[in-house]
Amino acid sequence: MSREHDLKNKALALEKLGFELLEKSGPDTEHFGNWILIGVRDNLALRLICDRGPEHLDLMPADRFPATQAWFCDSAGNRIEVPSSQSDWYNWDVVASALGIPYKPEIEPLVSLQEYLEQVNHFFGPANWEWTRERLAQVEQEKRRRFTEGHREERRVPAHA
Repeated sequence: MSREHDLKNKALALEKLGFELLEKSGPDTEHFGNWILIGVRDNLALRLICDRGPEHLDLMPADRFPATQAWFCDSAGNRIEVPSSQSDWYNWDVVASALGIPYKPEIEPLVSLQEYLEQVNHFFGPANWEWTRERLAQVEQEKRRRFTEGHREERRVPAHA
């Protein structure tokens, strides 16, 4: 399947799931056909990236996404935007682990999300966000710890002559 066809199919799948597509770029033939889709629905902002290999799915609460970001008025009545950052995106494996969703790397992330979309949407909602954010932070910390320990173990293994 061509990258262009794959991009169109993913965009259609997101729209069928109720996501409003805010960005659709690619495929970029200069960069190996990479593409990106960004959509928003209810409590979720979603970023789906295809970068030479398997697709990557990232999520954040919709109210933290720049197009729907929070704002407030200062004392002069000026609208002040509250920016989100790259660190507000959470990888699908982290989200799945934090919410007790079975994570299977062999299954496309969008297929997996589709099955658990209502559960994820619920936990990314304002009423549940603090609990979810804490769980996501714990999972990310554990993921970093395992990664770091794995590299330390690699350095300890003596080279074979």
